[in-house]
Amino acid sequence: MNSVIRKRGAVTGIYLGLVLLLLNLALYYYTTRLTESFFMIAIGSNIIILILEIGATVWLCNTLRNKIGGYWTFKQAVTGIFMMFVVAYAIQIAGYDNLFAKVIDKNVSTNIHNAWVNANLKALKKGEDPKIVKHRGEVIDSNYANQQKSGSMNLNYIIQNILITIILGFVISLIFAALFKRDPPSQVIS
Repeated sequence: MNSVIRKRGAVTGIYLGLVLLLLNLALYYYTTRLTESFFMIAIGSNIIILILEIGATVWLCNTLRNKIGGYWTFKQAVTGIFMMFVVAYAIQIAGYDNLFAKVIDKNVSTNIHNAWVNANLKALKKGEDPKIVKHRGEVIDSNYANQQKSGSMNLNYIIQNILITIILGFVISLIFAALFKRDPPSQVIS
């Protein structure tokens, strides 16, 4: 049963990874091409994406449980959900971070930075306090400079980030497993 759960979790992880990849691409294009609102770039779009990501994860966890018969123990739930998260993370890394950001659109970080700067300047034109806009502009530029510095990451940094993500994925798997575990009904012998 555990190997079936791992296999089904991996297959479900492919679906979750593709959904998350599409959501991240939609967020990128929305941020860089469709909106100039600082609120939507900074907060609104991220909240909407987070709600959609959680909704997709909940739906796929429920689908995974139903595919294996509707019942699983806490340990089985953790195993299946963690496998789903690992595969989804691998698709995110391969699809967005490597294929999209390094092959399809090599200016991802610059385009995002420009969207933030333009939205900040538009907020100034709409009458926002110049001191706040100036400070926010400094933070935006500082974050961009730090991101450019970390663009030439070394192997230790990459491994550290992967390990942290796996640990966080396991913790989130524990939380989702607690929410989605459903023990089989106990049989009463008369």
